Amino acid sequence: MFSATTVATQPNAVLERHNVRVLGCGEQVLLLCNGFGCSQHIWHRMTTVLARRYRLVLFDYVGSEATAHPLERYMSLAGYVQDVLDVCQALDLREVILVGHSIGASIGMLATIAAPHHFRQLIALAASPYFLNEADYYGGFSKEDVEQLLALMKVDHDSWANLFATLLLGPKTRQG
Repeated sequence: MFSATTVATQPNAVLERHNVRVLGCGEQVLLLCNGFGCSQHIWHRMTTVLARRYRLVLFDYVGSEATAHPLERYMSLAGYVQDVLDVCQALDLREVILVGHSIGASIGMLATIAAPHHFRQLIALAASPYFLNEADYYGGFSKEDVEQLLALMKVDHDSWANLFATLLLGPKTRQG
């Protein structure tokens, strides 16, 4: 299914392609995996505090703001899982705590199964086993909601991302 042996052979190209940033100090690494339609910017209100205790690895999936998007690789979660594994290998990460939000949690689960030697723990935020409502399942979005969400993202991605971050993290405070 997924293989760490298919990782790109040029670590610098991987880090550049995914706009990887490493912040903070501390021996324990937190790898922050964004949810759908989000860039690493989604974590901006938490990075200052987390960086005091942890080394943070932030990245963008291919197709988000600062990356190219070869469609065939990303028709399933497999391409995104490989992105996570590529970043881990490029930085030689071991015993990482992966923090995944929404679909990033699902991608994180698959990555930890595919290459457990990179990971110590998985923290899943707002994870869902399935993202679409069906006749016998309610716990995701309606097809119409998804279509409206995609249309809004195309019109004004920055406003959508800021609205989503506010919904997720709450309104900005004086400390934020």
